[in-house]
Amino acid sequence: MHYFEWVDNETCPRGKQVVPGLLRRLRATKEEGRAKEEQLRAVEAKKKELQHKLQEMVQEKKVFEWGHGKDNS
Repeated sequence: MHYFEWVDNETCPRGKQVVPGLLRRLRATKEEGRAKEEQLRAVEAKKKELQHKLQEMVQEKKVFEWGHGKDNS
């Protein structure tokens, strides 16, 4: 049977000061990224909705113009 033991040296005092702040910034950046992705999904959904409404309005305009004898060229 093989047994491996991994032992790291203790982090230096400066590392103990710096690493927690870096981890906090990393977590905050990840959270900000998730929030931006959610915001992007909401904007894309609104864009799709507005494109659909525009398409409906264009179709209604064509029907209106056709019904009033205007040339559709």
